Amino acid sequence: MKNLIILLLSAFLGGCTPLLIGAGLGTIAGYCVSSDTIQGELKTDFETLYSAAKDVLSQIGEIEEEDIQSGRIIAKVGLNRVKVSIDALNNNTLKLRVKCRRALLPNLSLANRIFVKIINKIK
Repeated sequence: MKNLIILLLSAFLGGCTPLLIGAGLGTIAGYCVSSDTIQGELKTDFETLYSAAKDVLSQIGEIEEEDIQSGRIIAKVGLNRVKVSIDALNNNTLKLRVKCRRALLPNLSLANRIFVKIINKIK
């Protein structure tokens, strides 16, 4: 009961709800949802994660911009603009962030689908 209250408070006060997904994968440390962004912390190397993100976005849409040095990819998926960013948190943990908007409106369901496809690609 105490954990449920903490989870609900963090959802309302912080705007970002931590969840656990894919516990059997052993690669996801956290999961976060905001109005247009899904993000998670993964224990993998940069090249594997960047390659997986690029492959997924190429399969479902068209890559408009990419910068491997900064870990950023921008793609068009249908009428949606998708931004993927990969940032190092420490030596073996990366933060994957998938942001998706259609015009000015967030498309969280597409961001979630893309996030899960990238995770499935690296497992």
